[in-house]
Amino acid sequence: MHLTAPEREFQTLKAIQRARYVEGRDNGDRAVIAHILSALALDDAAARFASPDEELLSANRARIAAGRAEMRRFSARGVPTLIAGQDQNARLVNSSALYGGADELIADLRAA
Repeated sequence: MHLTAPEREFQTLKAIQRARYVEGRDNGDRAVIAHILSALALDDAAARFASPDEELLSANRARIAAGRAEMRRFSARGVPTLIAGQDQNARLVNSSALYGGADELIADLRAA
């Protein structure tokens, strides 16, 4: 997504999460992800995901490395892990807020 339609990353993530947690689909299956991308009319991304080239693989490795670096920076372990804010204002959000009501999560994010 980041290479083909970065403005649609959040929408795509939402669709992938829905497929996994609501529909019970295997988001570790390349065909499932390619189908989700196609359903979102993201055909270039679907084709690239189905048959990844070196640019895509390299971008994936870089994003994983960046995510791991952030996890180390905040001493975060496991999922879900939420980091709110940017640069010097970034902070770890208590992930237990995800399992409470929306008000608790919103309050925690506003405090960021």
